Amino acid sequence: MQAVEERRRVRREGMRRWRRAQGIPELGSPEYLAKVRIAEPTYRAMHVRARKHLEGQSCAHCGNPEIVAALRHDSTPVARRLSPEGLLYSLNLDDYFPLCRLCHARHDGASERRKRWHARRKAAA
Repeated sequence: MQAVEERRRVRREGMRRWRRAQGIPELGSPEYLAKVRIAEPTYRAMHVRARKHLEGQSCAHCGNPEIVAALRHDSTPVARRLSPEGLLYSLNLDDYFPLCRLCHARHDGASERRKRWHARRKAAA
């Protein structure tokens, strides 16, 4: 086990030297973060942050402990954004609340969309 840790340490040190030689800032340094950080978090990034923010809570509708982050439909309009895929999300973590997957699908109206999709398919056939 010590040999594995030693190899990892040597590899990390080698990568640090290479980055310095290439003029790449140290990982985690303010210069590095300024280069790699994007102006606004994406839809996925905000949902990951919201899930971490809601960690330890249970579903607001049924009490299931396995939750995902759901956007409140009455969320702050100023913080709302639309992803390139057309999905609505918010930059404010307080605009999210905990729901299990089933309640989240009901909250977003997924079953109604699915019913409309199947009806269009049947009509087209």
